[in-house]
Amino acid sequence: MWVEDGKLDGNVAVRDAFQLNGMVTGSISVAPAGRLWLNGMCCGNLVVEAGAEVELRGACHGDILNKGGLLSVYGTVQGGILTSAGGQTRIDESAVVRGIVRREAGPQGQH
Repeated sequence: MWVEDGKLDGNVAVRDAFQLNGMVTGSISVAPAGRLWLNGMCCGNLVVEAGAEVELRGACHGDILNKGGLLSVYGTVQGGILTSAGGQTRIDESAVVRGIVRREAGPQGQH
């Protein structure tokens, strides 16, 4: 597992197990089979691909797009959360989400 306690400039792609206690100045994308424990801060957006897992205990200053993964939110999201493609999003009662939380139907539900 990769653990980062400092600052990472730019965007980050997570393909393995990654624990962020520091800050990413850009966006984070979590690939299928990737796992992210976000205890720190993401200054951009967070994208959770199908088969990925994310536990957010820190903060995301952008939007979160769950495209079929497992997302658990315990921290703060300044933007909104969009869950699609059969993704599972759990928002703890102590979490703060400032934007809109939406779920879109997958291809079977679209006409």
